[in-house]
Amino acid sequence: MTSSLRYWKKNNLTYVLHIPPHPIPKSPQASPSKTHVPLRPVSPLQNRTDIVVDHTKWGKILGRIGSESIHIPKVLSKADVHTLTAYIAYLTSSGHPREVKELLWALFPELNTSKYPSNSEEHSHRALGRKGLLTTYRRAIFLGPVFLSAVLNALYKSNQPILADRIWTLAKKAERLSWARKLLPNVKPWIMGPHAYTVMINCYSSLARRQYWRMVLRPQRLNYRTAIASVWGTLRYKCQILPRPLPSHQVMELMHDLMRHAALVVFRRFMNLRHDYAEIPEMRRWLAEKDIPKPDARFFNAALRAFRPRTPPMRKSWYRRQLRDAKFNLDFKGVLPNSNDGWNGSLHEVAKNMIHAGFPLPPGLQPLFVGRLRGFDLPVVHGPDRGPFAYRPQKIHPWLRYRLHTPKEKGLPVSRAYPQFREVLAQRRRHRRSRKRQRNRRAEQDAQRVAPKVLSL
Repeated sequence: MTSSLRYWKKNNLTYVLHIPPHPIPKSPQASPSKTHVPLRPVSPLQNRTDIVVDHTKWGKILGRIGSESIHIPKVLSKADVHTLTAYIAYLTSSGHPREVKELLWALFPELNTSKYPSNSEEHSHRALGRKGLLTTYRRAIFLGPVFLSAVLNALYKSNQPILADRIWTLAKKAERLSWARKLLPNVKPWIMGPHAYTVMINCYSSLARRQYWRMVLRPQRLNYRTAIASVWGTLRYKCQILPRPLPSHQVMELMHDLMRHAALVVFRRFMNLRHDYAEIPEMRRWLAEKDIPKPDARFFNAALRAFRPRTPPMRKSWYRRQLRDAKFNLDFKGVLPNSNDGWNGSLHEVAKNMIHAGFPLPPGLQPLFVGRLRGFDLPVVHGPDRGPFAYRPQKIHPWLRYRLHTPKEKGLPVSRAYPQFREVLAQRRRHRRSRKRQRNRRAEQDAQRVAPKVLSL
């Protein structure tokens, strides 16, 4: 017994022919009885592919083609700056920041100095290098600060400080050129936000904290004009002291000093941003005074991480006692805290700007500034909680030793260490259960030993 459907279109209507099941004749001479079935328009529900009962492969394919519409776009959509920025941010957050380097070489091929030499002695090479440099500046001005900040973050997390330093130098020059409006007058001027400065301070401070460094010099030597263009160029230039390069331990000390100074330069640049913007003629300004980027808690945390002392964490009572002793020595003995405990000029500058910006000084650093800085222990008025409404309430005044509190304002309210924390709790729970079983087993053994003695008595 078999049945099938046959359909076709006519006058904008789809007709279906239903052939009812009929018995298969036993002999080839016997013919099945013919049944007349009238044609009828198909309903919208019967026009679907899953209603057409056809057990053949090509019948299903033809049924889908007849009932469905296939739309093929003629021109694919092109990626813009927002798409590239979102893609780079996705690669960084998903754990693949090294793939951004290939995208960066495709966007800025002029960064390859072998193809675009700017300091060659030949005039044609230098002209080609200058032309490529102007093209790079135009492209960087067009891409804007958000894209460059995302690239810097990816390079920092992929441990590529040399390339990050080059992109940072390119971004700062493109920022100043956008203010002049000469290379691309149709593009609106822009300013790098605190996120890019935070990334670069973290990049330089991580290099300044390295314990061992091995410097491999290239065969060609650098001149002074090339060396002052970047921090790494200065390091290579100072390491190439005739008649032979510096040893490894001196290179490490030199790199620590240079990277710490580079982090301080980045910090000063952002703190002087308001003054630099005021030097622009008033007719060419595009931002109001309140719209100029301001330092945030993450920016100051990066600066503190670069210049604070490296001491082991202690309890709250220890820091309170240190602060009380420092105040006592200043009031009754006139003695300032020892500068060997971690105080330095860079840390003093960071703490001064923190207090001026309205941020409190962390309790672990307060004993160092007794008698050196005013207002470090004054109470600070905290603003409202700007986190999502569905999040659980957080502590208003969390106690942190060497950094400021940075409340979570986006993402899920789950810590990255939550799975590890759950595993630790499970291990502790299993350990408590095993100890409880051991105690019960020992108690039973002791009871079995004591019971015969009691019975014998």
